[in-house]
Amino acid sequence: MINLLNNDNFSKKYFKSLNSEQKDVYIKSRFYSDIANPASSLLTYAVQLLLYSIAGYMVVNGGISLGEFSTFALYIQLFKKPFLSLTGTFNSIRVAFSSLNRVLEILELPDDINPDASVLNKEDVKGDIEFKDISYKNISNLNLKIQSGEIINLVGESKDDLIDLLLLFDKTDNGKILLDGEDIAQYTPNSYRRVYGVSLEDDWIASESVRDNISYADRDIGTDKIVETTKLLGIHELIEKFPDGYDTKLSNDFKNFSSGEGKLICVASALMADPKILILNYPNYLSFEKLKTITEGKTTLILTPDDTLIDFADKTVYLD
Repeated sequence: MINLLNNDNFSKKYFKSLNSEQKDVYIKSRFYSDIANPASSLLTYAVQLLLYSIAGYMVVNGGISLGEFSTFALYIQLFKKPFLSLTGTFNSIRVAFSSLNRVLEILELPDDINPDASVLNKEDVKGDIEFKDISYKNISNLNLKIQSGEIINLVGESKDDLIDLLLLFDKTDNGKILLDGEDIAQYTPNSYRRVYGVSLEDDWIASESVRDNISYADRDIGTDKIVETTKLLGIHELIEKFPDGYDTKLSNDFKNFSSGEGKLICVASALMADPKILILNYPNYLSFEKLKTITEGKTTLILTPDDTLIDFADKTVYLD
């Protein structure tokens, strides 16, 4: 993921080779780990048995008392535990170093960002989008114009591929995408993506408070603005039911809230970015009335299943 965000022309072949190397390192690490644990345990118990045998012989022959033997056995048990823990620690260190090498290999990959890319001023954006002769994966020669403020219903298996292209996560095989008549490839990815508010199917919740998740795009946003947005979505009352309201700590494994509640928080976060263009995976947890309210005045792309159509959309585009 690190390389995908910083190197748009990502080399899949090189990525596979890195994964292959990592696989070999991991197998070796697990092999030595699985050997070391039973070997250390066997050695420990063998030494323990030997010492018990010698001490038992000394008790029988009057060399030491039974109480001294019990104390001796207790000391052996106390010594054995940290020894076994130390062995486990060494195994963890080996696995950690193999993982660190993998991360460093990815971080050292060269960036493929255009050094002459210009910064896009979000305030100058109107929101007109045009796809010109786009070919990519199963998309062939797509031409589509979206006017500022239009709501587009995207349907079909290739809708996610189109969003990847629009957000500069990949490059087209042919054609280009224009924003307000300008090729989006000329902009730096970070400045360009600030134009968008995005909530897709694979949204991620951070293990932080509800407030921090909603204001993820701008930590300086005040509580009044957050509450205004959640009321617009109809989730203010839901958040207030959490133990600590907006300060409730969320879990990214969805243990303390439902996936639907998490999606609503992600939509709120997308709106808090004050986007010029809004991209939403169909939020079936919102009524059409609320969906129409939050998309009003924004260029909006709504990704829906094949059997769901947004009746107030200006266009429905089928991407088979």
